[in-house]
Amino acid sequence: VLRLRAQRGASWAAFNSTDFDKTTLLRANASTNVKKLSWAVAAEVRKHGAVALHTYSDNAAAMNVCVKALATVPFLRGGESMRCIPSLGWAQGAEKRNPVIRLYVQQVQAGPQG
Repeated sequence: VLRLRAQRGASWAAFNSTDFDKTTLLRANASTNVKKLSWAVAAEVRKHGAVALHTYSDNAAAMNVCVKALATVPFLRGGESMRCIPSLGWAQGAEKRNPVIRLYVQQVQAGPQG
């Protein structure tokens, strides 16, 4: 069972002020190995606190790989939560523009107990 929860986050201006050069960019396609992608996401989030994951949003198989990988990451991180911020855009190809989804995956900081 995959449970997704949506909630309001930082403003768009605040999110866009993020220094994305400090995070690794992972790309996924229909043939990407889900387990390897899951481990790569978990390792980058553990090491750097965040990772960017990009794929073509009109490719159902590639989107499936991304969702499965992200659903697996908490199990690899001992149940630790993470936050995923989506951003839709376009990638310029040789002959056409392709729709993409950019997923910025962050470690969730533990709040005060009480």
